[in-house]
Amino acid sequence: MPSAKSVRSAGRRPNSTAGDRRRGFDRQDLLNAAAELFARRGYRETSLEDIAARLTIKKTTLYHYIRAKEDLLFEIHGQMLDLLERRLAPIVAAPVQPDERLRRMIHAYIGIITANLDICAVYYMTAAMVMRTDATLTPQKLTSALRRGRALEKLFEGVIVEGQGRGMFRRLTPRLMVLAVLGMCEFVAYWNRFVHFPRDQIAAEFSLIIEAGLVDDHRKLRGAWPRPETVPEALSAAFAELATVRHGVEQVGASLIRAQQQLEQGLAEPAARGRRRKPLPT
Repeated sequence: MPSAKSVRSAGRRPNSTAGDRRRGFDRQDLLNAAAELFARRGYRETSLEDIAARLTIKKTTLYHYIRAKEDLLFEIHGQMLDLLERRLAPIVAAPVQPDERLRRMIHAYIGIITANLDICAVYYMTAAMVMRTDATLTPQKLTSALRRGRALEKLFEGVIVEGQGRGMFRRLTPRLMVLAVLGMCEFVAYWNRFVHFPRDQIAAEFSLIIEAGLVDDHRKLRGAWPRPETVPEALSAAFAELATVRHGVEQVGASLIRAQQQLEQGLAEPAARGRRRKPLPT
């Protein structure tokens, strides 16, 4: 799995020059330093002076690379999407069943997260900004982030829709299912620094948990919501089922009584005819 320093963005400015190397860093070092500080201090709490100090350069030198701090945030966000798309797209196209593809995608996603925690933190930080009204990104960058994030969702969504078509996954709302899967996987970036489990164990157990909810085993299960507010409301469905069962029992009982009456009548008629028959002459 590539490390944070191995991640490359498809659309960023040219790589390091001889002057950059003399300063002891290149553009990727700049993005890595910004990602680390954004992840640990927060975007708003990190200044360009902090980033320059982390690289042991002057703040004015940064302006050879960026126009504003949000450029760093947006480019790191793009790097994460580039990495995810490059890793997941071949899995989506693999000639295997949808359930196996989904397992592999979950393993790959969690592997990327655990290998690039700082970049992941900035990625989700940017995603949170997209959802807020006080976002610092320009409208153009916000639109781009939304579109790319939706494209990533569709990689998972296509696999789930195909699995539903083949009867493997429940007929739930595909996008909600994708958001649930991504949310479960992405939160690893927040707790993985403090709760340490092997990457493969996380991916394997998450896959089992997700499959328990996605795989269609033909049982009619319902989610936890909406929850009942009163005891009668909570028991209303059970009482309705009981009433249906009682009605069925009553119908069966009535059918048995009619059958008994018919049998008794059928047996009584030959006996009556036998009593009316005259004795043969001697």
